[in-house]
Amino acid sequence: MTVEEIDHDLELLAAQAKASGNDDDQPGLILLSSDTWCRRGFDLGHETTNIIRGIRHRNVRVFISSKYEDRVLSREEALAHEPGAFEPFEIRA
Repeated sequence: MTVEEIDHDLELLAAQAKASGNDDDQPGLILLSSDTWCRRGFDLGHETTNIIRGIRHRNVRVFISSKYEDRVLSREEALAHEPGAFEPFEIRA
């Protein structure tokens, strides 16, 4: 998954949430395979603020594991995957 694909999926989820009026449709969590992270990690424009907040891309938490397929989850999906995994999404102007 490229940065452009991640950003596209984030914007798509944000648009769905706006259309539905349901905050659960907002972007909630980015899952990346360790292969993707090792190939592209430093190109993602990620930010690590501290060990508790973890890795973020546009303020969406990024989880990395060899068990994951690259995906962007909605808040509803993120809560099912990992309660408390998301924070507000950064909307680009």
